[in-house]
Amino acid sequence: VTMPSDGTMRLAGEPLDLAAFSPAEARRRGIRIAWQELSLSPNLSVAENFYVEQPQFARLNPLWLRDYHRLAKEALERIFPGARVPTSQLVGELSIAERQMVEIARAASDPQLKLLILDEPTSSLGAERSRQLRSFVRNLTARGIGVIFISHKLSEGIDISDRVVAMRNG
Repeated sequence: VTMPSDGTMRLAGEPLDLAAFSPAEARRRGIRIAWQELSLSPNLSVAENFYVEQPQFARLNPLWLRDYHRLAKEALERIFPGARVPTSQLVGELSIAERQMVEIARAASDPQLKLLILDEPTSSLGAERSRQLRSFVRNLTARGIGVIFISHKLSEGIDISDRVVAMRNG
């Protein structure tokens, strides 16, 4: 949104042309984000929100939605074991914590994931779900996937980070 006044940005050693950068280019490079201000469609089910994020899996399969129920269930269970978020439920009917879990799981389920940006991912999560998320982040980074974890909770950042950048007033 705001072009830098100086410096360069690189991903996997390759410089990024920020003037030509777009959401489609970010997706192509494996960059995904789970927003603090959730980007889910409240009038769609959890499974349908996964479809919106990754329509390439539907192909010409008449049972495409069944695949997205499975994808959503597996992604949620991998990050938040035991959460049991119903994948047929409309997102608008979920609790804010469940919505946040769906937002995170949807972004993290991309099979081409190289960098996951989590913007205040635990703001609506309880202690156990927060712990589960931090464990998942450790597993991602152990596999070489980069994670940017934005939080006001310094103890969470210190718990999972190799590096911490503290910002004040932006």
